[in-house]
Amino acid sequence: MKVYDIAGSKLLFSKTYQGNDKQLRPIGHAFCADLVEHLTGKRSAFGSKIVFVSTKTGFKEIYQCDFDGQSVEQLTNSRTISLTPSLSPDGKYLAYTNYSTGRPALYIRNMVDGTTVTARKSGISIDPAWRNNRELATTLSFEGDQEIYLLKSNGELYRRVTKSSGIDLSPTFSPDGNKMAFVSERNGRPQIFIQDLLTGEVKRLTFNGDYNTQPSWSPAGDKIAYTTCENNGEFNIFTIGIDGSGLKQLTVNAGENESPAWSPDGELIVFTSNREGSRKLYTMSSTGKRQRCLLQMKGEQMQPSWSLFRN
Repeated sequence: MKVYDIAGSKLLFSKTYQGNDKQLRPIGHAFCADLVEHLTGKRSAFGSKIVFVSTKTGFKEIYQCDFDGQSVEQLTNSRTISLTPSLSPDGKYLAYTNYSTGRPALYIRNMVDGTTVTARKSGISIDPAWRNNRELATTLSFEGDQEIYLLKSNGELYRRVTKSSGIDLSPTFSPDGNKMAFVSERNGRPQIFIQDLLTGEVKRLTFNGDYNTQPSWSPAGDKIAYTTCENNGEFNIFTIGIDGSGLKQLTVNAGENESPAWSPDGELIVFTSNREGSRKLYTMSSTGKRQRCLLQMKGEQMQPSWSLFRN
């Protein structure tokens, strides 16, 4: 693939890609991703994957698709309930909650060799999120209260992060992994807090509304997208600066909108909406513009997570 600057009569970018005719689509994505990064110095959404939950088979299973909604692939077939999927930044591990044992338990699948491990603790385990390629956080209840813990990719628990009288869940990490945003009921109703993992300092982030959940930290590290249940009962998506400034509503008068997740370049947000009846995946710009349905498939789709990994 070659890109030329016609006005300047010079070669801007050149790279060789190998594959067969069935790989033309991912080769095209790889070229676009490399070109955007070459021209801007930033990652793009080209070649990235979105994992999500769908009821296509009658059960809640985990699926993945390309960034543009193509190449849908079913990842689990437990014929029960699988929820809250999350891919590690390098795409090697998939963490999700599964109810095969009758209670919500954390499963971690190696996407390379297909092996799966579980968090070896009693009680519930929900809402996994990766801190880096080999560490993730999840909410566990084996000590009584629902608190957030850090685990290794082999399921081994090594650190308790939160300590409060209220339920703590839905962790999401800053790009450097040193800070964690999460939902807590420590002050009564669900609100979003940020904890410094180096000092342990905790600050409340959201004060607008009394029911704020599902935070997602932007790749640039400057904003957090989240879901708010408003007074009229609608669920809408907002963004806010990590210092509490710049609150912006992205969805309005369009049914229930929830579970926001950022694209690798921070230009897009994927989310769940029932604006056309059943729950489907939608994308929009980071400012709330160009909202459109991502893919059409049987059943409902929900709980998307956009992987930083690019094939």
